[in-house]
Amino acid sequence: MSEVVETRTFSFLKKTNEIFDNLSKSINQLDYLWEKYLEAAQGVLKEWEVSRNEIEHTISVLKSLKDFYLEKKQETEVRKEIGLIDESEYNILLEKYDKEVNSADQLLKDIEDKFKILSLQLEKHFSRLILGSIDEQEEALERQLETLEKLYSEGKISEEIYQKLKDKLEKLLRKK
Repeated sequence: MSEVVETRTFSFLKKTNEIFDNLSKSINQLDYLWEKYLEAAQGVLKEWEVSRNEIEHTISVLKSLKDFYLEKKQETEVRKEIGLIDESEYNILLEKYDKEVNSADQLLKDIEDKFKILSLQLEKHFSRLILGSIDEQEEALERQLETLEKLYSEGKISEEIYQKLKDKLEKLLRKK
């Protein structure tokens, strides 16, 4: 009977250790993937900072182009009213400028829509980076506090230094 209990106990412990090993491997894999995500996200955000300026410049150029053709339309109206161009030339120019305004307007709308979508997508990742950084800082402060308590309990630092540093670390932790 004792042998049966030992076999079952051994089998139970073996199974439990396998569970721990599998979970440990999975957690290590998550840590690895998280680090890779952080690296990739930081790279994309740096790329975004550079690209965003180019996109904003393009938007500015398209707005200027649209304004230019709107002014040309107004100028054409005035030129017709004062008799510098006839109705036929007026209609040709108006059609041309309308096409240019519509074209610039459509390009502008497309770029602004894409810009907005990318901004919203990147905002999620930026938030994750910030929150991840805050979590890492908090964990580091907690580890420092543990180290401080260990040094004090081992008599390696005085109570005065311990209390000062402990107060500072706890203050920083409360801010988080």
